[in-house]
Amino acid sequence: MAGHIAVLNAGSSSVKFAVYDARAEATPVALVRGQIAGLGTKPVLAAFAADGRELKPSRAVPAGADHAQAIDAIVANLPDWVSGFRLLGAGHRVTH
Repeated sequence: MAGHIAVLNAGSSSVKFAVYDARAEATPVALVRGQIAGLGTKPVLAAFAADGRELKPSRAVPAGADHAQAIDAIVANLPDWVSGFRLLGAGHRVTH
């Protein structure tokens, strides 16, 4: 099934993310990776394609954004960054 898997890692003031092609072989390669840092103050979104090219957001992260608003901004930008974007699933990194 063609589609994509998103992985999130929410920290205290940031959200890191990566999107993988769900059809990838044994070792999936990220199509897009990035982060939103500075949550609660002046959030900055940085995203990069697999080839290292910086991706410009078409939808900004609002000033003072919280984690939910950051994730909304990431999801809103993904169709512009990933051709044929179709989210099949998402995961979150948890550490203890």
